Amino acid sequence: MVKIFSNRRGWIRIVEAFLTILLIVGVVFIFIEKDYIKNDSSETVYNKQQKILREIQLNSTLRSSITSIDAGSLPLEFNSFPSNVRNMINSTIPSSLECTARICEVEKPCNPQEFTEENIYAQSIIIAASLENYNPVKLNLFCREK
Repeated sequence: MVKIFSNRRGWIRIVEAFLTILLIVGVVFIFIEKDYIKNDSSETVYNKQQKILREIQLNSTLRSSITSIDAGSLPLEFNSFPSNVRNMINSTIPSSLECTARICEVEKPCNPQEFTEENIYAQSIIIAASLENYNPVKLNLFCREK
């Protein structure tokens, strides 16, 4: 046993190599975890968007406000939305997101006018009818992280 500990330089080099490997692996795991959290945030944004759109779709007052929009004025930008719909969207969006919306005809494409970056989260729903009239439109919600 005395001979094993007599060569301390060798043991110190082995411990140094082991600690270096642990440090490198730790840094790699940190980078992998950051990428995983970023991907997870996109799912959170989509779920929040879906929740907002479902709330509009299921609320008869908001749905009537949207279906009463004249088809000739479509596509309709967020600033021109009925105030109750615009206020509902603004009040439920988290502070970490910047969002806009558009109302378009169902069969036509509907892209955001304000956002030109690549990292935009988009969700849409079709609002088809209220008790008063049948005017199917597509409501698109576009968000990006601040």
